[in-house]
Amino acid sequence: DLISNLKAGNEMNLSSCNQYWDYLDVRDASEAIIAILEKGNAGQVYHIANGDYKPLIDFVKILQMKYGPDVSIHYGADPSPYIQLMPSMDKLKKDTGWEPIYKFE
Repeated sequence: DLISNLKAGNEMNLSSCNQYWDYLDVRDASEAIIAILEKGNAGQVYHIANGDYKPLIDFVKILQMKYGPDVSIHYGADPSPYIQLMPSMDKLKKDTGWEPIYKFE
C-alpha cells in the first residue's frame, strides 16, 4: 500500500512507526526453511527473520526516497496494539549456519 501510494504521489497517514520491525526477503525465508530441514535440531523452535531489525520509520524512509521523495508522509500516534518484531537469530545461525543474503534495499 505504501509503495503504491508513493508511486501515485498520494500523501500517506501512518502510525508513529516507532516500533521495531524486521523484513526478510522470501528467497532468504525459503533458504532458512531448507537449512532447518537439513541441519536443524528436532524439537527446536527457530525464528525465521533477517535479524536486522530497526524502527519501522527507517524502512518507510527508504521506500519514500526510492518511490516518492516528494510525497508527504504524516506520522501519528503509536499503534494499538503496539507490536514489535525483534527476533533473535542466534539459534538458527548456530545450528544451521544460515545467514540472510538479501538486504531490504
